[in-house]
Amino acid sequence: MDEKKYYIEIKRIEHTSYQVDQITEDEAPKTKRDRNEDWSASLLNDTDNVITMFGTQVGNQNIKWVPINPIGRTCNGDIQACFDNGNYRIMFVEACIDPQFDLYVGWKTGPNTVRAYGPWVVTPTCQYAGAVFPIS
Repeated sequence: MDEKKYYIEIKRIEHTSYQVDQITEDEAPKTKRDRNEDWSASLLNDTDNVITMFGTQVGNQNIKWVPINPIGRTCNGDIQACFDNGNYRIMFVEACIDPQFDLYVGWKTGPNTVRAYGPWVVTPTCQYAGAVFPIS
């Protein structure tokens, strides 16, 4: 597999509450790049919030929420230094040719409510190993 680099998606994102119709719990997301065509979405967490799920939305479809292994704080203040040092964790891996989608990261606050950061507009590309999404 080629040694591709990651890029960081710097954008100030606030968190908001979202109503959840359903949380997909039937299968865990893939979290390891094992093919050159794989593209990963990683989280750099510079907050005290523990992220327990991500959501993806394609077009006008409902947000698809997927639980992940909890990701607590991975950084203490300098986002660029944390990125340079690899202080981020992969949330999921998909094909680098998948269509553009909106990405959210968050935690459940009630039976049908998620508090989440996002959206980032994401376009996977085979040029990179993946993207790192920082929250602060």
